[in-house]
Amino acid sequence: MRFDTRTRTGTLLGVIASVILIAGCGSSETKSGTVSASAYAGQVCTSVASWLHNIQSRASTLEGELGKQTAPTASKRALEEFLAAALADTESAASALRGAGIPQVANGQKIATTLVAAFERAHGTLAQLKSKAAALSTKSASVFASEAKQIASSVQALPLTLGSGVAGLNSPELNKAAAESATCKSVGARAKS
Repeated sequence: MRFDTRTRTGTLLGVIASVILIAGCGSSETKSGTVSASAYAGQVCTSVASWLHNIQSRASTLEGELGKQTAPTASKRALEEFLAAALADTESAASALRGAGIPQVANGQKIATTLVAAFERAHGTLAQLKSKAAALSTKSASVFASEAKQIASSVQALPLTLGSGVAGLNSPELNKAAAESATCKSVGARAKS
C-alpha cells in the first residue's frame, strides 16, 4: 500500500483555493454572528490549509511506517491509527469552520453551511474507512494490501471531494477577500477571473 504524499501538490493547493474562493461553511450549527468577508476568508484558509497539511503529514508518516513493516497486523494497526487521527483532524476543521461565522456577503449563510457540510461528509467518509480498516483481514498479505490500497485511494480523493462539494457557489466579495489575504495567498488563493 502506498500513500502518495506528492499527489499533485499544485492541484491540492488549487482545491484549497477553490474551497476558499467559492466556499461556504456548513451546518445549521455555524456561529450565528456575521463576520467580514476578509475575516471569514482568513479563517477558512487557515482551517483548510491546516487540515490538508495534517493529512499529508500523517500520510507521509504512515508511508514510512508501512515501508518498514511487513506484517499485515502491524500495517493494519498503523492504518487504523492514521484514520483515527485523520478523523480527529477533520472534526477539528469542521468545528473551526462552524465557528468562523457567516460571511457578510450575498448567500453568506448558504456559503457557510455548504463548506461545513463538505467537511462533515469527509468526516463520515473517514469514519466508514476506519470501520473498513478495522474489518480488514490480516491472514493474507496480498488480500490485505489490495484492500488497504482501496482505502488509501479513498483518503487521497478527499481533498478533491471537498472541492466538488462546494462547486457552484460563488462570492465576488469572498474571492476578493481571499485574494487579498496573506493567509489565503500562502495556500495558493488568487483572484478569479
